[in-house]
Amino acid sequence: MPLYFFDTADLALSHRDVEGTTCRDVEEARRLAVRALVEIMADCTPTDDRAATIRVRDAAGEHVYAATLRLDEHR
Repeated sequence: MPLYFFDTADLALSHRDVEGTTCRDVEEARRLAVRALVEIMADCTPTDDRAATIRVRDAAGEHVYAATLRLDEHR
């Protein structure tokens, strides 16, 4: 199975994936990326404005998918 790398960034920090995750295809990598974005947002401290981005790279280093999730909370 192909290896994909999930690089994350939000307003506070970024992380470059050096280990990678095996996935059947780009579609499975996309689903994992979206789930990870939801988990990142669920675990964040409530603020008025928060965004996180995941960029997925294949084993050759080419970007094959990217998504940003923005969360606006108001109390």
